[in-house]
Amino acid sequence: MKLSRGLLWGLVVGLAVGLVVAVISYMGLMEVWDAYLNYIYQVVYSTMVKTGVTPAEAERSAQLAVNITKQWLIPSIVIGAVALFIIIFIVLGVVMAATWERLKMMWYGKGALFAVALLMILDLPRLLVTPPPDLPRPPTPSVIYSVLEAVAHFVGPLALAWLLNKAK
Repeated sequence: MKLSRGLLWGLVVGLAVGLVVAVISYMGLMEVWDAYLNYIYQVVYSTMVKTGVTPAEAERSAQLAVNITKQWLIPSIVIGAVALFIIIFIVLGVVMAATWERLKMMWYGKGALFAVALLMILDLPRLLVTPPPDLPRPPTPSVIYSVLEAVAHFVGPLALAWLLNKAK
């Protein structure tokens, strides 16, 4: 199979998965928006006070951090998710195309193999890593949003394998 097919379909699937993950992340963030802004404020304020900054300056800095977060967090989520998944799926598409003939499986087996690998890379660290003990824990949205993201991470390689199989 031509690597250019993997590149093309990786770009298409990466764009689609990136948009889906951006929407899911946005919905999850909106669920905890006020608590998240309060978390940003508390972390910046407490960190600055610990470093010896006066409480008035720490309050101004924390408020500035909250204002910047309000303006830039949502566009950053969308742009970051789309760019990240385009890059991931271009690489995944090229690797799938390069190994397509060597893997003696049906297309859904190939897709599932890459999907499990992607889940291990993207979702396993989320379960294992905890924030530092001296900082307050960030607010987290309902578990359903993490599950939906994991489903998108799993379905993406399956869709890519299906498209590569159709283009063969």
